[in-house]
This record gives sequence, structure tokens and C-alpha cells, in this order.
Amino acid sequence: MKKNPSIFWLVSYPKSGNTWCRVFLSNYLYGGDAPVSINSLKDIPFASGRGLVDLYYGVNSSEMTEEEAWDFRRELFRIIHENSEDIKIIKAHEAYTRNALTNFFADEITAGVVYVVRNPLDVAVSLANHMNEPVDHIVDYMADEGFRMSIPGEKWKSQFPQSLLSWSSHVKSWTEEYPGTVHLIRYEDLSRNPEREFSRLLTYLNQVPDENRLERAIQFSSFSSLQAQEAREGFCEKFPDSKVFFREGKSGSWQRLLSPDQVTRVRENHEMMMKKMEYI
Repeated sequence: MKKNPSIFWLVSYPKSGNTWCRVFLSNYLYGGDAPVSINSLKDIPFASGRGLVDLYYGVNSSEMTEEEAWDFRRELFRIIHENSEDIKIIKAHEAYTRNALTNFFADEITAGVVYVVRNPLDVAVSLANHMNEPVDHIVDYMADEGFRMSIPGEKWKSQFPQSLLSWSSHVKSWTEEYPGTVHLIRYEDLSRNPEREFSRLLTYLNQVPDENRLERAIQFSSFSSLQAQEAREGFCEKFPDSKVFFREGKSGSWQRLLSPDQVTRVRENHEMMMKKMEYI
């Protein structure tokens, strides 16, 4: 008998709130009376993390070609689907593309997509901190239709390459071009009313929100809790040159951290999509 689709993809452009949602869901679905460690989020794996492929296949994926890596990952996600007794959530940053080589968001295994979007002005600030690069470089990256992350030297890094496109094209690929159902979360709405937005998220994932579990998971995934964990333990997904991963977690910091020229460039590059997402 054909198995119903079981995988929900948790997708965003980098530094848009994906990890925050992932930590919340880890605490709500799999946690207990203490916060889940930010360095142990294996129940919601990262689609581009090499460790998942290495562990399952018993190989060193850094020796693979990019085409081989895609083949192994596509097959692994199908295996995860076939062996999941309940829903399975997988984090991803890739833009949606119909290219057969790169599209592992197959209809037969996909139950739905959660897409988290954030004001690109705040993304520019946060991504500059994350990559430890000047904001001007990040503004250029966010307008680049060929932008990719985790591009290796001779071998893969801890993550496989991820095709992001520009910020606008990334958002468009999931909110307009993806043919299946997409649950859209705006980072700003999540910040203002986490109880409402996380409840809506759980309902989309076919869960019945439990008030006590919801309150506890929100507390355990608060930015103060995440910052305290990172200060104690570090965070395995932080770029080596970045000072911290969980920087502020607030909306609107671009107003004091971006120059007028940088604000103008971001708005000119992404005006249409910013209007659609109600950022202009």
C-alpha cells in the first residue's frame, strides 16, 4: 500500500527564523521538563547537513561530487519517509527549483511546507553577523540570482551547497511557484504573538495544540534561553568566524544598523516582494 506523504519541510532564507521554529518544535514535539539542547536537534534534521548522510550511509560525503551528494540525499529522504510512523519535519534553506538534479522536495513524500519569511532589511543585518562579512557584501549576495552557501574548496564543509537565488526569488519560489500547500509565517508576527503563530503552525502540522506544552516550548525556545545555551555550550551551526548565532532576535534593528544607502539598495532590489510581504 502506498504510504501517505509524511515529510513537512521547514524552509526559509537564512537568518529568517528557521532555527527558532526548529527549536520550538523540538521542545514541543520531542522535549520534556528541560530545554532540548540546541546542539542536539536530530529529531528535526537539517537537509543540507553532511552528518545525516555520513551517519546513515557510513560514508565520508566530503569525497562525493555534488551530483552524487544530491542522489544520496534524495534517496535518504525517501527512506526517512518510508520509515516514519508519524510526521517528519526537515529543515531546509534551498530555494524551490524544478531542476531535476536539485529538487528533492518530491510530491510523493511531502505532506506540506512551512515557509518563514523575514524583512530583508533585518536579514541583511543578521546574515552579515552570521557570515562575518560587511553588510554591503550581504546586500549584494541577497540580490544575486546565483547566490549559494557552503561552497567548498577541495572538500565539502559541514553542509552541502545550498542554492538560494536572490532573496526575492527565494520567497517567490516557495510562495508563488511551489505547487503544494505552503504555511507562511512572518518572523515579525511570530515575534509579536508567538502563542498564536506557533499554535497555527502546530495545527498545520496536524497537531492539536496543548496549552501547557505550548507555553513550556515557547519558554524553552525564547531568545534569552537560546542565548544562554549558546554562551554555555556554543552552537554547532554557527559559522566559525561569527561571534554568536543568536544575536538579538528582534525586528527593526536595521533602523539603527544600516546606512541610508544600504536601506535604499535593499528596497530597490526587492521592492515588489517586500510589498507583497507587507514590508513596504
